[in-house]
Amino acid sequence: MTPSPQPGIAVISCCMNRNDNLKQALSNWLQFPNIKEIIIVDWSSEIPVSQTLAHLTDPRLNIIRVEGEQHWILSYAFNLAASLTTEPTLLKLDADVLLHPNFFQQHPLPPNHYWAGNWQTAKAGCLSGVLYIHRHDFFAVNGYNEFIRTYGWDDMDLYQRLDRQPHLRRGDLDSHSTSVLEHSPTLSFSKQSLQVAHPDLKQHLTRHLLVKEREFQNRKNKYISEALPWGPHYQRANYQDHGPYLTRLKQQEPPIPDALLAQAETQALCDCLRFTYSVLPSFEPSSLSTQLNQYLHQILQTLQTTGQLPESINVSPEEEKQFYYHALQHSPHASYLYAALGQLFHQQNQPELELRANRYALQYNPTQEQLYHVLFKQLSPP
Repeated sequence: MTPSPQPGIAVISCCMNRNDNLKQALSNWLQFPNIKEIIIVDWSSEIPVSQTLAHLTDPRLNIIRVEGEQHWILSYAFNLAASLTTEPTLLKLDADVLLHPNFFQQHPLPPNHYWAGNWQTAKAGCLSGVLYIHRHDFFAVNGYNEFIRTYGWDDMDLYQRLDRQPHLRRGDLDSHSTSVLEHSPTLSFSKQSLQVAHPDLKQHLTRHLLVKEREFQNRKNKYISEALPWGPHYQRANYQDHGPYLTRLKQQEPPIPDALLAQAETQALCDCLRFTYSVLPSFEPSSLSTQLNQYLHQILQTLQTTGQLPESINVSPEEEKQFYYHALQHSPHASYLYAALGQLFHQQNQPELELRANRYALQYNPTQEQLYHVLFKQLSPP
């Protein structure tokens, strides 16, 4: 009996001005014979991707250009790419990801299973967006949340919805089975929409601030996705076919209410101040609003005079310590919280507690090179 052919794999990737990275990555992807098709969505790159890849004649490659887009929107682009596939399994790769030769041997894909990058274990956190999944499972949750239209949280939102499917089991991708091409750290933001709705923040938040504070957009999108949970009840973006290119029917895009955006931005800024600048509002519900208003007032005053966030805002060490303890109860594997707690213990001259916190930080994220130097210094004899 002739064995049935192995189901094919469709790679989906999208590009907006990452042409050089994509060119290198494609030469890697095309080496895998079980990859039966590669769908590339060119999201209005300044130099058309088809021009950059004109030398490639592999029949598995299909480039679709979308015209008229001023800003990079991952959810739209990858949902479109996935919808154009014909193979039963999808491998979602950013334009700078390389596969190692043993990738598919390390990640078999049985029914009711999917593989995804884990930002807590992946090298430099750059592989959290890699997804290997059965096509029908991807579309059972309607793909990426198209209310997420700026940087961040798109992958986490999708994984959370997949994990709520009772039949699905997730596996963490082996971070040693992939690697990432080097690119500018600000490239992710070069074509991002600012989209600030808060009446005060709109006046003061700038592109420089958002590049510096990546987590602002990440946290904002988290709150948007919670307020507007995505699923099959929503219609994905529609496109008009013009022959050599598509255009998105933007008038059909469901709006995000300004009040909801403003609320998400306020909460995101509060989170950024907590985690990055040790600005820690009280956890007492009765005082949270007052505390937050005070912190926002201080931050906006600083933005007005300097155009930048302050280095810190004074809080008591005990208040800061209690905040980290509280946060770790909710996120017990968050390495950055342990690292921040370690810094606090260092300032308070509590070396034993500092050492313990830093060990936990490395346990949950062994890629933090700086912490190895800190621990080495702590453990070395005087």
